[in-house]
Amino acid sequence: MLKVLVTDGTDVRAVAHAGRTVPARVRSALEERDPSCVVPGCVVRDRLEIHHLVPYARGGPTALDNLVRVCAWHHHALTQDRCTLERNETGDWTWRAPP
Repeated sequence: MLKVLVTDGTDVRAVAHAGRTVPARVRSALEERDPSCVVPGCVVRDRLEIHHLVPYARGGPTALDNLVRVCAWHHHALTQDRCTLERNETGDWTWRAPP
């Protein structure tokens, strides 16, 4: 499957979706931005899962700025073990275990 991202086209950062399902153009932008698990030190590139930073159930939008791709192990830790993932002003990610 071929996917092309056009930088002069639709601003994918502004795309949001009312549902939980990630629209194709947002998914394409997410795959390009996050080719591997975003957790520092993790190098997994296959079968990544999409995670809402602000949970959908708590009003988090299905938008590029609220989505990241992570491996299954880190996704489980984020959703079940209360770990957190935060991005700082320079764009670097910080992984935190629960208190």
